Amino acid sequence: MGVEEEFRWIEGFTNFERRPVDSREYRLDRMEKLLGLFENPHRALPMIHIAGSKGKGSVATLLARGIGALGKKVGLYRSPHIVDYRERITLGGDFFPEAIYIEKIQYLRNTLARTPKAFEGEPTTFELLTLLAFLLFRDENCDLAVIEVGLGGRLDATNLVIPEASIVTTLELEHTDILGPTMTHIAKEKAGIIKSGVPVFSFPQNPEALIVLETVSAEKGCRLTFPLGKNAEQFGVNHLSQEVSLTWEGSTTNFEGETWESVVPGKIHLFNTIFSARILDFLFGPSEKYRWFRALAECRIPGRMEVRFLPDTRAPIILDGAHTEESARLLVENLRSLTPGGFVLVLGIVEGKNSEGILRTLGSRAREIWITTPGTFKVSNPPSLAARAQELFVGSPAVYLELDTIQAIEKGLQSRKEKDCPLVISGSFYLLGEASRWLLK
Repeated sequence: MGVEEEFRWIEGFTNFERRPVDSREYRLDRMEKLLGLFENPHRALPMIHIAGSKGKGSVATLLARGIGALGKKVGLYRSPHIVDYRERITLGGDFFPEAIYIEKIQYLRNTLARTPKAFEGEPTTFELLTLLAFLLFRDENCDLAVIEVGLGGRLDATNLVIPEASIVTTLELEHTDILGPTMTHIAKEKAGIIKSGVPVFSFPQNPEALIVLETVSAEKGCRLTFPLGKNAEQFGVNHLSQEVSLTWEGSTTNFEGETWESVVPGKIHLFNTIFSARILDFLFGPSEKYRWFRALAECRIPGRMEVRFLPDTRAPIILDGAHTEESARLLVENLRSLTPGGFVLVLGIVEGKNSEGILRTLGSRAREIWITTPGTFKVSNPPSLAARAQELFVGSPAVYLELDTIQAIEKGLQSRKEKDCPLVISGSFYLLGEASRWLLK
């Protein structure tokens, strides 16, 4: 069997990413027994644990690249993937040899087949992927692993690690059906990754989230550090609103007297870079900065302000997985600087997201909107989204419904060529997966 077939075996288990789920189905006792069955690989090496509503995948990747530049072998666990399941479990962003994935998944299969009564019920897809990551990182002798939380934090399958540092990126209202209806509920779930005595680093937060993080950190005797300041609103006024030089080739800014740059043309990516740099300073000392500074500046992350050009026109294609209202706002802010004439939008949003907030924000700058299916990985309702878009944007921009994802992308590309403006594909990483596969062909 090839690596795709092996991952399909894992996907055959209960997959909370694919179907609606009751919050009561999230639990750690099954994961604890599963790890015990494989001699607790999560205890074999130091780890950094990252939770948040947005930015956690970017920060995880930046940290892994930076630590790798110090000559260390770094495991990186992220989700979701865009094209290939192996994107979730990598050596600092690069795939392990295919044979290693196959060997480890077969080891999982054989062990579970021999011990069917080891625990109540079968493991979930995410639990098996998390276990696979821990096994790979241990058996491939990684020096350290950077682990991104899947959903929430307190009951996430990754939350049995005792890390060297716990990191919380920006918190927003999300997954309220699972995590709870208010920011306080959500912050408590995310703060569940904080462990006694382990240092905590946080992005600037809104007041409700800030209170929770400060309270939990104090209760657990943790040093809580805010590398970019505490208050999200103040951060927005003082830093996110400041001048950033953006081109399609990258971005540059001055932060507290120091010049920072990135090959990614995104303001928030620059601040994710600075945030990650401050954490690297803490963990490894500022004397090592010369070794990781360039690695951070050159770090590209699939699906985050990812710019592609085709030979048919100079107008670029932008792939961005903005799936919260705030992420959409930051994407629009970037695009306002880069393409003041607007853009054609292909949009797909899975259920459980603030679809109206994302739609209002991205649609406000669009010249044409194509609503489509964001792949088949998760449940979505494109006709309902298109109907709402037509109510919000009466006449302008024009709104079209095309259920076939590839047809929607092709029609968006044609419109981009006719209007000589960028095509933005956004709203879901699952949609980006479909788009990336098509563009690769």
